[in-house]
Formats: sequence, structure tokens, C-alpha cells
Amino acid sequence: MGNRVRRRSGRLVIALIWTFATLALVGIVDRSCFRVEPEGWRRVQSLAAIPPELRFDAIPTYLPDALIWPPKQIIFREKPSPGWWYGLAGNKGGAVNEYPITLWMGQGDLPHPKELEPFTECMDIVRGGTCPPGWHFFSMKLASGQVLNVLSSLDLLQTKRILKAFEIRAH
Repeated sequence: MGNRVRRRSGRLVIALIWTFATLALVGIVDRSCFRVEPEGWRRVQSLAAIPPELRFDAIPTYLPDALIWPPKQIIFREKPSPGWWYGLAGNKGGAVNEYPITLWMGQGDLPHPKELEPFTECMDIVRGGTCPPGWHFFSMKLASGQVLNVLSSLDLLQTKRILKAFEIRAH
């Protein structure tokens, strides 16, 4: 009687091992063949890290001396809806990596990345939201049909020159 119980429990253990091994193999094949993109905003170190279909390759043809290119912060998302934001730092202040972001340019639906949360009301063009003191919000449609949003703490004239450079480049 004891042998029969041992045989049945041994078969059960072997069946469980094979079941878990099969499930693990199916999971590995699924993850390697069908890439799952994470939802939400992701921060990357370079523009090349953004997938080509999401990348906005238009480098501003005009940037005032007060701004540093390439962007200090690069944020993008693929899901739930694609978007990207580039944060350009001003060149005034302490060490280079301490320069504050003085211009954001990008596109993307709500919710915005956490870096842009202070500007959510400012970007609400339907309700005519107000920007934090010293900041301005502009939105323009480019020749490609894309909408470019710009948040800036630069002088109003300099910000308009940056936008004009995008218009000229599109023609």
C-alpha cells in the first residue's frame, strides 16, 4: 500500500514539474516574440533612445544663447497615447548639470509627465488657464500637421523667434 501512494505522489510531482516547465517556456517565448511596451512617461538620456516613429527630429534652427542644446531632459511615452517632451536648460546659474529647465517643447495628451504638472492649468487652452509667474504657453500647428507645444520662461520675444524658426523651416 505504501508503494502505491509513493508512486502516485511521484507521478503527481513529475506532472507538476512538467506543467510549470511548459508554462515557463511558453511565457519566455511570448515575451521574446511579442514585446510589451510599458505605459507611462519614460526618461531617456538621448534623442536616439526614442523610437523613430515617435521622435520629433526638428531641431530648432534658432535658439537664443540663453539655451543649451541638446535637451537636458527627454521624456516620451508610447502608451496610452504617444507623446514626447524636450526640456532645454538655460545657461545661467551654478554647475552645468544644475541649470534649470527654461523651455519645454513637445506634444502629448493628458496626463502630462510629472515635470510638467505645475503647468497643467497653463496648457488648458479650452479654459484659458493661467501660467505660473514668468512662464508662457504657445501651441502651433506645423506644416507636417503635428502640433508643437512650447512652455517658456524666456523673454516673450525670444520664444516667438524660436516658434518662427519652426514655421520657416517647415516651408
